Amino acid sequence: MPRFRSRQRASCPDTLSTGLDINRGDQCCDNDSYCYVDKAGDPRCCPIGSNCVDDSLCKSDKYQCRGSVTSSGTVKTDLVGCCGRRCPQTSYYLCPPDLGGKCCPYGADCQAGGNCVATKTASRSALLTPVVDGCTTSQYKCPDGTGCCGDRQRCTRVSGTAYCAAGNPTNAG
Repeated sequence: MPRFRSRQRASCPDTLSTGLDINRGDQCCDNDSYCYVDKAGDPRCCPIGSNCVDDSLCKSDKYQCRGSVTSSGTVKTDLVGCCGRRCPQTSYYLCPPDLGGKCCPYGADCQAGGNCVATKTASRSALLTPVVDGCTTSQYKCPDGTGCCGDRQRCTRVSGTAYCAAGNPTNAG
């Protein structure tokens, strides 16, 4: 079973999601799991993509909840059933009311006004060519490793010495 954590407040650190959508805002699960309520009524964590129905009365888009009904004005009956999650997708979590109370995907942060904000890691662009050791950005390294030549030059050797020849070779006829 995934690791389960309890906290004193409704928000969890970045690596944890809250149990707000199952009315257990003081409970946190790792971000690769969602919170659910087991058959005993205790909050637990279930891996995203799994449906922990063996341990719960409800499917993953709902959670076990309690209610009571008073009939004839005097008889109170406690009931257990399945209530709909505020965030039915298990890969989403519920933001606290002061941050809009909407659902955000794991990996994104809740922001005031109900926005979800995710940080995208910068990646190296395929359009940029890395500079080869010892060459400038307008040069390329000669295949034989003897040096660098300009983009409009060709690497060549004459009598064992490396040179950069101007232009491309042509057929002389």
